[in-house]
Amino acid sequence: MKRANDKEVMNAIRVCIMGDEKEKIFDYMDQMNFSQSLKLVVKMCEKLKAPELAQKVNKFLTDKETKEVFMK
Repeated sequence: MKRANDKEVMNAIRVCIMGDEKEKIFDYMDQMNFSQSLKLVVKMCEKLKAPELAQKVNKFLTDKETKEVFMK
């Protein structure tokens, strides 16, 4: 169930990137369940020629992983 949700969210992020609505993707990223999915979003940004966005997503991922470590 969570994996299917991540796939749908990744598709929505792809549509936002292609439609040049890059600020919307951060709302979607909060809905992701797995850090692996966020890593795939970074790769997708790079393939779609959005390196600055890839860096922001990677920063978001790093921050999220750091929070998870401290929450345990």
